Amino acid sequence: MRISSPVRLRMAVCVLLVWGCAHASAQPSPEHVIRQALSQRLLAGASDSTLREAAVPPADVRRIVTLNLDTGLSGSLVSSAGTEFRFNEPQQRLDSQVSVLVLIYPNHAVALRMNRSLAKRGGYFTGTKILTRFSSVPVRNQLVIAFTENAGNDAVVKFIDAVPRLFD
Repeated sequence: MRISSPVRLRMAVCVLLVWGCAHASAQPSPEHVIRQALSQRLLAGASDSTLREAAVPPADVRRIVTLNLDTGLSGSLVSSAGTEFRFNEPQQRLDSQVSVLVLIYPNHAVALRMNRSLAKRGGYFTGTKILTRFSSVPVRNQLVIAFTENAGNDAVVKFIDAVPRLFD
């Protein structure tokens, strides 16, 4: 039996789509990478620590980006997501916080360009009353931004600074 060219083309496209979806889903999400690292680095050995997380709605992600980082980051944005992690570290009475914003762009080149524009910020939010430390890293077509409002907590700040290395 001979298969016509249009049918072969459709079959090839379907195979490529299935392979692409399987390959993309094999890579963990940025939130998963950070969740694992938080559990291993900051909460290791803490029997009473629990990692709590809450979604940050896309509208709030855009607001945070526009008010505190760079309005230009929203220009080519395809979509966005965010997660806030809260936890108690050993010997800490107050909650610590790490938030992750994931900005999705049309391609890796745009994510790289947006990351370069953030480098001018010096690692701190602008327009805030408290020092808010952040770091960013392009991951495929995404720009991952991790930040904390716990600028006085050395362990959390070191974690924020190390986030780009989690994606090497």
